[in-house]
Amino acid sequence: MKERKRRIARELAMGMTMLASFLCIACGAKPEENTATEPEEAVAESTESVVTESVAKPETASEENTEEQAIAEEQKEEEKEEEKEELSTWTADGNYIDDTGMRLEMYKTYKEYGYSKDGWGAMLLPGDEIYTGDLDEVDGKLTGTISIHADDGTPTEGIVVTLIDMGGSILMQKENGEEILFLADDTDHSNPNFLPMFSYNQVLADIGFDPLEAAAYDYLSFDYTNDYDSSNVMIPYVKIVDIDETDPKDVLLYGDYYIWEFKKEDDTLVAVSGGHCPGIIHLESSGDIGASYSPTGKMDEAFTDDDAKTLFGKYYDSYQLISSDDELREPQIAQVISDYVSANSLDVTKYKIGGEAAKELPKSRINN
Repeated sequence: MKERKRRIARELAMGMTMLASFLCIACGAKPEENTATEPEEAVAESTESVVTESVAKPETASEENTEEQAIAEEQKEEEKEEEKEELSTWTADGNYIDDTGMRLEMYKTYKEYGYSKDGWGAMLLPGDEIYTGDLDEVDGKLTGTISIHADDGTPTEGIVVTLIDMGGSILMQKENGEEILFLADDTDHSNPNFLPMFSYNQVLADIGFDPLEAAAYDYLSFDYTNDYDSSNVMIPYVKIVDIDETDPKDVLLYGDYYIWEFKKEDDTLVAVSGGHCPGIIHLESSGDIGASYSPTGKMDEAFTDDDAKTLFGKYYDSYQLISSDDELREPQIAQVISDYVSANSLDVTKYKIGGEAAKELPKSRINN
């Protein structure tokens, strides 16, 4: 550009010099020897200045216009986002839980904090996995994909869901047609005596995983009852008597079961309800034989010895042998409680069941 300006200036200067020479000849005067050089340089500098100014002005104006357009477009986008936010009707926030203990957390998302958009996100905790994702609001519902993410943040497994605010609860609809109802979790996690839920995978799986024990422990801790203080914990004890796998869709797990609701008082877990509940837990097997089991309904419970005879049938003698061995059972119960305390890093050293004095917990089998 600069060389072109200089060339134009030189051409203008040469033209003016030739014109001056022609006028001198017409008047009969001789042009001085340096007439062709000095005016050329002077005019070139003057002309280059003029050309530079004339070219620079349009460029500056163009830059200003572009900047103004960018600002205007940004303002329009902000107005669209504000309008979209004003049209949002979703209000369900916080923590929710279903009847199996699966948790759902709803949270606001903001682009300025690194989310893909301003709106809502969801976190689903069905077990050890964590599914998260930003959702779109369509007709008052939230829809989108929540995914498990690798360490580098890459989604590895996703679930397409639609969430419906039911007022105090959230209905999750999966792409495969499954529906899950989550109720608002009113647990006071700020309570210093709050006790986490008992989970077999967290407490006992590393000691020696048994799929039947896992199904029984989790049934008793999650499904046996929801009628207890949400700041307390239900801790079970399972002793399997026998199993009938004639029907894979209704596996009968005969067992001598106990379940207590514990609350925390200083450094002691105190049983406030619960006790003995022998019976049959109904399970469904999946995968290879013995691979995994899941509860299918309410257990058949024996409230009296006559009930036990009827329920256990040919397994009654085995049940009697197990249920009458207090000497073996009591230290095993204490061990399960100790492992729960260790798995959750609780500041607890004793436990108390019934009218007995508080007892010291044994050393946990879990190495935290």
